[in-house]
Amino acid sequence: MKKKTSYKKLLTIIASIVLGLSIISGIIIYRILYAPAFDIQETTYIYIDERKNYDELLLQLQTSAHIKDIENFKKLSSATKYPEKMRTGRYAVHPKTTM
Repeated sequence: MKKKTSYKKLLTIIASIVLGLSIISGIIIYRILYAPAFDIQETTYIYIDERKNYDELLLQLQTSAHIKDIENFKKLSSATKYPEKMRTGRYAVHPKTTM
């Protein structure tokens, strides 16, 4: 009987830890993806032409749009293969724009 109770306690502790870590991970991911990613007061425009490469875009995001976390942008860009898919155009970056 005592063994069964300690086994249940262990499972409860493990489940609580997994649940806690899942909640923390969810909060972090939510903040990365959905929190405003730029420190600007008004809309800024990013221009991409056929000569602009990914590194130049990163520089423009830092200097013009004041991106808050360029490293997270790089990770998300890599995961979505954005550097290979860059399209020319004029892109509006609003104060509440997310990653």
